[in-house]
Amino acid sequence: MTATLTTGDWAAVAVVFFFLLLCAAPVGWLCWHFVATDDQGVARTIEDVQRFVELTDEARQELAALHGLPLLDPDSAAATTAAIARFTTRKEQAREALSPRSLSPR
Repeated sequence: MTATLTTGDWAAVAVVFFFLLLCAAPVGWLCWHFVATDDQGVARTIEDVQRFVELTDEARQELAALHGLPLLDPDSAAATTAAIARFTTRKEQAREALSPRSLSPR
C-alpha cells in the first residue's frame, strides 16, 4: 500500500513550511545585520585596541616613576596627586578608546 498526500496534508505541509520560513527569516536578518563585518570596522577595532594599550602603558609608566607616597613633603604630595590624576585621566581615555562604536551594527 502506498501513501499519498491529500489536499489537507499538502496544506499542513505548506503551513509548517511557512512558519519555519517565518522563524528563519528574522534570525537570518539578525545574523547578517550584527555579525557581518566590513574591513573598516575591523580596522577601527584594531586601532581602538592599540590605542587602549598605548594609553594604558603611558599611565603605568607615569605611576612607576613615583617612589612611594610622600607623607611629610607637600611638594612631593602635590606631584603624586597630579600623577595619579593624570593616570586616571589616561585610563579613562583608554576606556573610551574601546567604546562600542566599532561594534555597532551597520
